[in-house]
Amino acid sequence: MIIENVLLFLTYFAVPLTFFPFFPSAFETPKMIVLATLVVSMVVYHTVKFMIKKKAELHASAFDTPVYLLVVAYLVSIILVAPNKMEALVDGNRGALPVLLLALSFFLLPQNKKVVLYASVSALFVLFVSLILSYASLFKFLPATFAFMNNKAFTPLGNLIDLVFYAAFFLALSIDSIRTLHKELNFKER
Repeated sequence: MIIENVLLFLTYFAVPLTFFPFFPSAFETPKMIVLATLVVSMVVYHTVKFMIKKKAELHASAFDTPVYLLVVAYLVSIILVAPNKMEALVDGNRGALPVLLLALSFFLLPQNKKVVLYASVSALFVLFVSLILSYASLFKFLPATFAFMNNKAFTPLGNLIDLVFYAAFFLALSIDSIRTLHKELNFKER
């Protein structure tokens, strides 16, 4: 349980804050490496847990069907539009890999909705604080290698589309967690 929560928090904290200027793509490549590593770690954890307990634990929420539909629609649109299908599927910037990894992390969430709510709200908080700091040009103390962070158009995710997708994902996750917790509280009161 603790390992699952640590992996969840690492996934949601590390992705918006990960960028390395020594990669050719300072944003996309490191984020995809971190996201893929942590999601694969979550899959390995759940596999080991399944092998030890001999039972699978699945969760269901109101957002399962919309997430499935979003992923399928995204995959179909990429396959139909892209001239190079394989690159379109695995490209970290415009491809389906980030969407698939975030969707997989959504389906591997722990049963405890409080932990999910804390993780998603914390991820949004870290994202928006870094946006405010970069917009106010408060990163002037950093060395010249990180001068790009003082640009008002800088986002920790690299581009605006990724920022909107990431924020929408965590807003939906937060709303689902709040709705589930509200239902549980109402059920307990009855």
